[in-house]
Amino acid sequence: MFAGRVSQADVWTGREKQLPREREDGWAEVELGGFFTSEGEGGVVQMSLMEVTSTVWKSGLVIQGIKIRPK
Repeated sequence: MFAGRVSQADVWTGREKQLPREREDGWAEVELGGFFTSEGEGGVVQMSLMEVTSTVWKSGLVIQGIKIRPK
């Protein structure tokens, strides 16, 4: 349950569909992909989040943060 309601939205990462899981702190978590940089820990990572299957404006998605961490 997220934000007081049940959420069963699929997340498609190009590989397989994943359901977000709720962490102990109440946040939703889903792995969106991985990356490698040959520059080591000093490399630059750029990312974006977009809807690519439709040109219709979306609403209702609130992102409070994105966390990037090593596996």
